Amino acid sequence: MCVSHWIFNQFKIIFMRKNVKEMKKNRQKSFILWAFVVVILGSCLIACEKYERDVFSELKVVEFGNFAVLAWDMDGFDNEYGVCLSTSQNPTINNAEKVVDGHYNDIFYSSDEEYGYREYYYLSQYGMEGRYYAEVEGLTSQTTYYARAYIKYKETTMYSEQIEFKTSEEPELSLPVLSTLAATSIAASSATLGGNITFVGYPAYTEKGICYSTSQNPTTSNHFVTVSGSGTGNYTTTVSGLSSNTTYYARAYAKNSQGTAYGEQVSFKTQTPTTAQVRIRTDRGYSNISWIGFYDGVTNAIIATYNIEQGAHTSDYFHIPAGNYKLVYYDSNEDKWYYNPNNPSIENYNFQISRKYTVAFLDHNVSPWVYFTVTYDGTF
Repeated sequence: MCVSHWIFNQFKIIFMRKNVKEMKKNRQKSFILWAFVVVILGSCLIACEKYERDVFSELKVVEFGNFAVLAWDMDGFDNEYGVCLSTSQNPTINNAEKVVDGHYNDIFYSSDEEYGYREYYYLSQYGMEGRYYAEVEGLTSQTTYYARAYIKYKETTMYSEQIEFKTSEEPELSLPVLSTLAATSIAASSATLGGNITFVGYPAYTEKGICYSTSQNPTTSNHFVTVSGSGTGNYTTTVSGLSSNTTYYARAYAKNSQGTAYGEQVSFKTQTPTTAQVRIRTDRGYSNISWIGFYDGVTNAIIATYNIEQGAHTSDYFHIPAGNYKLVYYDSNEDKWYYNPNNPSIENYNFQISRKYTVAFLDHNVSPWVYFTVTYDGTF
């Protein structure tokens, strides 16, 4: 309830309780009191009107003939809100030709500065900012509309300042426009691919990504990877599971209701592998054993290590240079490392190019109570 309404009700109660005779004796006082009430009510009405206006920021609009997006900021209320539009001025939810629910504009936090940088990603494709938006369809092109944002708070509906805009001629339906970025971070079985969208199309695209193949001019009928996001600008993704020493062709793509648009074709060749992949498995944690390593007897150097996890654990695969290695572990109590305990069969084990292995570090029933095993897991 507005403050002015409450004050009015209080004075109404007071005056109804007084009898007519008493009122006549105090006409002068009553006149002064009523004058005071009028001043207070007027001030409150102005304040209430100003409060309603201050709830909202300026309403902004981007229109496309028969479609418009409106954006605004407002004080946070967990209530019903939206926009109303009409070809007549000062539309309300009761007389407007279009009443459309609003939406909260989701926020994307960048991974580099999670709390320092943010963008409202839905509205960014229209070059707009705001915490709330509404999409209005079915407008008549080349027509003047009046719009107001609204919010329902208890039994009151508050409105923003009115804006006026004229719809343009409806744009032609069109595909997105994009280009394909050159491949980067090319490895034996993976590469980073991407595209750059310069026009979102009409209507705006609903899917974008990369398609690739060992044949030229790949389409989404070949291998493809979708990438999330909207609007214009660059996007990238890493594709994996590629064959080594192989030429691939790639194109960026974007889809809307009119079809699929492609960027120009780029090509790249995956590298010849020089590594093996290994993962480490332990059945439990060890209080005195810190890490497992791979010792190169030719260079007398440990070329890679893996820190032991507490408890049973199997690591992800990681790359090591292919070659012959002794498996070693470091005993932190003795400040020494040891190699191949209790399993001479894997002395100088040959880890071959493009092959995957599981190295298990297990308990043993005789001193030194631990031993290694190596299992071949296939190729990559």
